[in-house]
Amino acid sequence: MSPGPFDARVKRSRCSACASSHLKVCTYLHARLCRQRATIQVDQAKVQTVSSFSTKRRSPWTPKRERLTSPLPMLPLSSNTSRHLYYFQVFVERNTFVAGSASYGTDVAILLGTESGHFLVNAVMALGALEASRLHGPTRKMDSVAALQAYSSSLASLRQTMAHSPSPSRIHVLWATLFLGLFELMQNETGDGWLLHMTHGTANALQAAGPLACQSGLGRSFFLQARVFETSRALLLNKPTFLSNPDFEIDATRLNGSSLNHLLNIIVQCSQLRVRTGQFIEANNPLTELGDLQEDALGLAAEGFRLRLALESWRAGRTEIQSCENVQTHDAASHKAVLSKIFFAAISIYLSGVFDYEILHWRHWGILVSTITEDQVQEHVRTILALTALALERSNLSPLLFLFPLRIAGARSCQPWQRERVLQLLARVGASFAVAGAFQMELGKNRPPEIEGIARKGRTERDPVFSTGCGRLWWFES
Repeated sequence: MSPGPFDARVKRSRCSACASSHLKVCTYLHARLCRQRATIQVDQAKVQTVSSFSTKRRSPWTPKRERLTSPLPMLPLSSNTSRHLYYFQVFVERNTFVAGSASYGTDVAILLGTESGHFLVNAVMALGALEASRLHGPTRKMDSVAALQAYSSSLASLRQTMAHSPSPSRIHVLWATLFLGLFELMQNETGDGWLLHMTHGTANALQAAGPLACQSGLGRSFFLQARVFETSRALLLNKPTFLSNPDFEIDATRLNGSSLNHLLNIIVQCSQLRVRTGQFIEANNPLTELGDLQEDALGLAAEGFRLRLALESWRAGRTEIQSCENVQTHDAASHKAVLSKIFFAAISIYLSGVFDYEILHWRHWGILVSTITEDQVQEHVRTILALTALALERSNLSPLLFLFPLRIAGARSCQPWQRERVLQLLARVGASFAVAGAFQMELGKNRPPEIEGIARKGRTERDPVFSTGCGRLWWFES
């Protein structure tokens, strides 16, 4: 039958699965997947009737086209693939890694619509399915199986691509390794899988790409996200990081001149100082004189004072962190301010711990080092506990961001209520990321007797031994 005079249908290409579920989905997210499934594309119609055709004004109950667009795709009812994509977007919205920056979900969506990177599609599906298994009870078992299958497929495809492809898409590889590492953190308490993906995948690929690849476009967006993870790896492992390379440090400053990025530069330098100091202490007997190494020791102490001055200068110039307790749910500026203040408190304790933990060595050598008093330490601990609880409740900052500050706060807690509060906050992080369970377990059982005594009486500046959270590692240590 030929169309009538009022047949003003609008063609929309959707796969048969989406059409049957009456789902209006985003084309660039699903076009590639529909082609892979070789599903039939059908045309859907929007029919105008006689009464609506001649009316220029929309009726009050007719939704406008822009209202159909939402930050998240509509929840599908029949397509598991679309449902897992939806829950991946939910994961993105609930896990912001760079406060105040644009959502990385947009960049990933663009990459999913390209021809390269089957492994990236599967990595996204793995995260989405795992998130669905936690948020959607009726399909929990099915989603858990789908998550593991997608993870295995992504890993196998990535290995095959790296082994046989002469020029794999670097940005696809970077995002895939990052997502595979996140998957490990969500379901594996040991953190070993994350270390493998981060060290041998993401970090190596970023070094190979060089700082120029991180200055614009999709490379810039990825670098801002991965920088936080690489910094955390360096702090937790006391290992060197390529971020200490001046080229990457300058690049990070040019990418975004925000206060948080400047603070991350200082944090990376503190991590590098910890590595150098640890190597120096291990190579020299504390009971012997330094001799020719006196200059090296003085250089390390001077670097500690320089970084302490840099931290204090950073705080003095950041008025926004002075009153950041009023965190608003949708206010990116307040999220950035509270995260900056938490990181500042944690790295202030960490920098003091670089020398606190080996204070007998420095006193024997007669070298003054940059440490802070116990009152200052406890003030920073209280800041970490209060603001972390606030951020977990009112912001969409990823709980992963608070693992390092909570680890520092747990190591320097001198009151039972402080340790109990750290365990409670770690439990909230563990609801999303299983790796937090290792922190809880180690904080509960690995408390040396001398530290227990100090915790009961309170440490003074003359106490020679104290675990600062930057000397002995809890679960990553070999």
